[in-house]
Amino acid sequence: MSTLAILPCGNVSSPSFLIYTYLWCIAQFAAPTGICCDNCSRASPIIVDTPKTPICASTPLDGGFPSPIHLTPSKSTNLNGKRPLVPSAGPAARRGDRLKHARQSILTWRSDTLLNQQPSPFTEEAFMPFSVIKTLASSARIQTIADMKAAAIGWALADEHGNEVLDVLKMVDCNHEADKRQRAMERSAATAARNAERKRQDTEERAVKRLAKEMKTQAADENAQPGWETDRAGRLPSN
Repeated sequence: MSTLAILPCGNVSSPSFLIYTYLWCIAQFAAPTGICCDNCSRASPIIVDTPKTPICASTPLDGGFPSPIHLTPSKSTNLNGKRPLVPSAGPAARRGDRLKHARQSILTWRSDTLLNQQPSPFTEEAFMPFSVIKTLASSARIQTIADMKAAAIGWALADEHGNEVLDVLKMVDCNHEADKRQRAMERSAATAARNAERKRQDTEERAVKRLAKEMKTQAADENAQPGWETDRAGRLPSN
């Protein structure tokens, strides 16, 4: 069915008719404001909810803090010639903001622990030297007390407080991974929104061009039809 068939009759060359048809076209082809079909219901939502608490990718079996799962491309390819993502041990070292947050978290834990042990026979440096803090904060591969001893960090209280520090670092890593996923979701949502707006604009432009082409074709057809000639008095000529 032609688009012009459902438009009101009128002078197709008048400005008011052109304005009306343009507004009608936008109303007909604008993007829906809600879910209107099964395709809409299957579409991914653009709104991203910010998690209230950090959520890691895996759940621990021992009741402790969950450890984030790191994925890296496999060294071997699959049947499609692709390198699938597989779990890995993650980066060997923390860097940037992640390293800064790890150091600050250990420093905060050290101060709070000594404050709860008042009166304490240790100073902060004697309780946990800053060199130990730097090593633990930078090395992401230290996951157990055995790893601490193997790395020879030189902390005399590792057996007593090592698991507490490891829990602090696991939470830092968990927050870091959650922030990365959140930023990735926000970027994906922004890209989807831009693509949807670009698609809507393209649909409107195509609709306007198609409507203008049909109006031009109709006007040309009307001009090509033979008309009846009348005399000066407006009477039709007699046969």
